[in-house]
Amino acid sequence: MLTYGHTWRRPEATLQTFLQNMRAAATAGIIQSVAVEALSLHADGSLYALPTGSNSTSLPQVVSELQSLHLGVYGWFLNVDKAVSCPMLRAVWANPAPLVAGLVQAATSGGWVGIAVDLEPPASGCFPKDGVGFVKFLKALSSAARAAGKEVLVYSEQWQYHGLHTLFDYAQDAAATDGCLIGLTYDGTPPIKKYANWEARLNYSVAAVAAPEKR
Repeated sequence: MLTYGHTWRRPEATLQTFLQNMRAAATAGIIQSVAVEALSLHADGSLYALPTGSNSTSLPQVVSELQSLHLGVYGWFLNVDKAVSCPMLRAVWANPAPLVAGLVQAATSGGWVGIAVDLEPPASGCFPKDGVGFVKFLKALSSAARAAGKEVLVYSEQWQYHGLHTLFDYAQDAAATDGCLIGLTYDGTPPIKKYANWEARLNYSVAAVAAPEKR
């Protein structure tokens, strides 16, 4: 399964180019699902749906268009306004039920295949215990999502790319969900590992998911 993430809230011309590319890719059979930005967190840890951006197309319209191409659609849950921090997530994960319920409800009402989790807190204020809390949250979310017939994917590069690779465990993150998203277009920044090409990044990601990250 190839999942292509995209910011549907960009200018109309960019959105139309994206949809045109999706039509071509779906027709060629080289893409089966799409993750579209849909949800984020306020600074207080509450969930909210992303508003329409710099075009007049709504998320349901984009989802409908993609589904008409027989593509599975995931709602991308991410940190849009950089409001997410480890201290805030720590409080959320201490009582994850409201967030879990909100995510599952969004996936159900939106007609999505499931949720793609991509939270990227800055390294400041993060500790190994936050990685443990993240895995527990993923397990709780996955359990509730599966009960509702939905899936959960986790973005595997978020921690490595942002310098948190020693705090989070790719293997446990993957095992707690239905699969990992691999960001082949991202590259590490010093002192994080850099890659010569996308094949090297893919090899790194597969190896990281297959074996726990060394702390």
